[in-house]
Amino acid sequence: MNRTLAVVALVTWVGCGGDPGEPGPQGEPGSPGPTGPAGSTGATGATGTTGPAGAAGATGPAGAPGAAGADGLNGTAAAKGDKGDPGATGPAGATGATGATGATGPAGATGATGAAGATGPAGATGATSPDGGRITGTITCAAQLGSDPYFFSYDVSVFASGAVFASAEIKTAAIQASGSNLYAPQQVGAGSAAVIITLDAAGTANFGWWYVTLNRSTLVTTIEYNDNEVSGGKITWIQTPDKCVVNSY
Repeated sequence: MNRTLAVVALVTWVGCGGDPGEPGPQGEPGSPGPTGPAGSTGATGATGTTGPAGAAGATGPAGAPGAAGADGLNGTAAAKGDKGDPGATGPAGATGATGATGATGPAGATGATGAAGATGPAGATGATSPDGGRITGTITCAAQLGSDPYFFSYDVSVFASGAVFASAEIKTAAIQASGSNLYAPQQVGAGSAAVIITLDAAGTANFGWWYVTLNRSTLVTTIEYNDNEVSGGKITWIQTPDKCVVNSY
């Protein structure tokens, strides 16, 4: 704001011949002058930087479902065609090959035991034996089989009827096995009364077996061991009569 200062004129009174008086006091400031005109508009300032993006607005409500379309018209059914003529019968097919035999089915379960049959009538009384069950003689033979660790013994009993009962044994210090046989008077083999014993004595355990016989006329005992793991498949020992003891009754 421009202010115009009023100038106070100092009036000096001049006396005749006198010295000028002291200046009077400074007058009061004058009242403010009128407001000057508005200044011109200043130049436009530079554009400020772009502010950050505002937050996303809320999702608007879902629109209402559209109206269902009208049902289409039903189509017209086609007319049924005429039935065709039957075709000619084809020729008979060739006979197929015989199928393989099926696997044998499992054995059926054992049926329940039937009821016991009625007791049969008693048999007729047999004829009285003329002392046929009496033992008339025995022979016992025993010895070591050479230098081998096996020992044998053989016993035979002869009955008045001619029947023969024989038994034999093969043993070591750790094991033994025996067998026996009964022969009818006219049965083949009754003369030597062989006894068979199963006891493996060579290689792997594959059922080696012994065959012991006695000639009751010469009192010679023959012992055979049969096994395919020995040379020739068999070993034979012959025992002399002095290895036997004979008893007659």
